[in-house]
Amino acid sequence: MDLSLTLLAAAALLVAGQFPIHDENRPQPRVVDPGPAAERPAPPPSDALVLFDGGDLAKWRTKKDGSPAKWKVAGGAMEVVAGTGDIETAQGFGDCQLHVEWATPAVVAGEGQHRGNSGVFLMGQYEVQVLDSHGNKTYPDGQAAALYGQHPPLVNASRPPGQWQTYDIAFTAPRFKAGTTLDRPASATVVHNGIVVQNGATFWGPTLHKQIGAYTPDTARGPIALQDHGNPVRYRNVWIRPLSAREQPTAAAAATPAPTFALWKSGDLAKHDEELAKHVGEDHSSRETLADYKSHRFRMLYRDADGNPEQHDTIIDIVYVKSGEGTLMLGGTMAGRRTTGPGEFVGTRLDGGARHPLGAGDIVHIPAGIPHSFLVPQGKHLTYVLLKIPAAER
Repeated sequence: MDLSLTLLAAAALLVAGQFPIHDENRPQPRVVDPGPAAERPAPPPSDALVLFDGGDLAKWRTKKDGSPAKWKVAGGAMEVVAGTGDIETAQGFGDCQLHVEWATPAVVAGEGQHRGNSGVFLMGQYEVQVLDSHGNKTYPDGQAAALYGQHPPLVNASRPPGQWQTYDIAFTAPRFKAGTTLDRPASATVVHNGIVVQNGATFWGPTLHKQIGAYTPDTARGPIALQDHGNPVRYRNVWIRPLSAREQPTAAAAATPAPTFALWKSGDLAKHDEELAKHVGEDHSSRETLADYKSHRFRMLYRDADGNPEQHDTIIDIVYVKSGEGTLMLGGTMAGRRTTGPGEFVGTRLDGGARHPLGAGDIVHIPAGIPHSFLVPQGKHLTYVLLKIPAAER
């Protein structure tokens, strides 16, 4: 683990040592009356991308399989249908300004975390909790507007159940140096019903249940997701404004000449292989960027289970198998296909297509626009170096 990740984990543990995750005895945020809700939702800004305007769920998909979202739409709002699963946008986002209006059931049922529970996920990984927190005691890092399991809100600005509430969230995605080392964690400012309740708060890692997830440089973008926690929470007037970073390259980076030569010895790759095997995530993979030259990029990936199918319409993949064994599925029809970015797609499985056994030393050229996935036998692994080249530069 690199130093940045170690320091961030240590900070999380330090706070957790004072207040364990979901500590019921942690001081409760003081209550602030935000005033009455607006009678009608405010219109979005002219440059906003409207994700839900009360009409349909065309821009949303079921998270678990990519199928059309199955939540109820009525009266200008969408409502969680218990058991249908979380939903997420078909499009991915990074830095953004997100506006969400939500309401818990007017008829109160349950208490604590079982009362009007849902959640808004940035990049599909970083949760701002949705909960009926009006006169409903629960652990502070799990009440409405908490960065779930990490930061309670500064104050409790909740309205009574059944009334519409607003979140305005300014989110900054995590940054990585050289594609592998955490440079800056994700952060969010959250305005709940017009009151600042998170002021540039840092996510210690992706949201998980009763633990802090690890930062990995998988992607700089991800979908907006809404959680099915079994309660009929409603949402309306959801819009987003993608934000452009204003960062300028440092003098050192600007002065760095374009690379003309790089060498990764077999022994170096073997060491990378060993390290990747120690940091396998919940998706049964780990990865790092060996070099990013803007026009092309070298990555190294380790898998110990099947990966989801992918398709890159503008990127060619060159694969060199370093160790292990597996099968490349190439072509066919991608089930559960969803968009993760311009010309980028993932799915749940490939139907049809060709199977190509892979072993150490094999090299594969995967053309742009061809769906593919890597299958790994149970108890085995597959480690490979991936060179990604824009198709236009062939």
